Amino acid sequence: MKFHGDVRAAEDGAPGIETVGAPTIRVRVELLGRSAEIEFDIDTGSAVTVLSDRDARRLLGSEHRLLGFQADAQRIGLRGLAGLTAGNVIEALLTLRGDEGQHRLRQRIVIPPPADRIAPPLPSLLGRDVLRHFRLELTYGDSPSVLLEPL
Repeated sequence: MKFHGDVRAAEDGAPGIETVGAPTIRVRVELLGRSAEIEFDIDTGSAVTVLSDRDARRLLGSEHRLLGFQADAQRIGLRGLAGLTAGNVIEALLTLRGDEGQHRLRQRIVIPPPADRIAPPLPSLLGRDVLRHFRLELTYGDSPSVLLEPL
């Protein structure tokens, strides 16, 4: 069973720095009784899978406030290009779908607190905690492609 992703077009970088497109894959996320298809950037540099504030709001709507970002329980520190922050850890059901079927994975993911000050909004990240369950094939060049195959 194989799951295909895409390579999103490269964004404009700083002058003199070549940028390449981001490998992405769509995953159905089920959380707190709601579900939605979310596009995740594949990030081998991230130890954990992160559902961005923007995608969490789209998935949960007004129930986003139920995540309790002020509580100290179920929190984890995150360090990345956006700096240091803390996020809530919550269990979700992730489903990848392909031509040959689907693969479901119950996974603890991180949702950072609201980040209205960050522009552009940060993407959701599929980290090594999920990627370790798959063989990842990433090809750039004339025909960029992303392929995940369960181990």
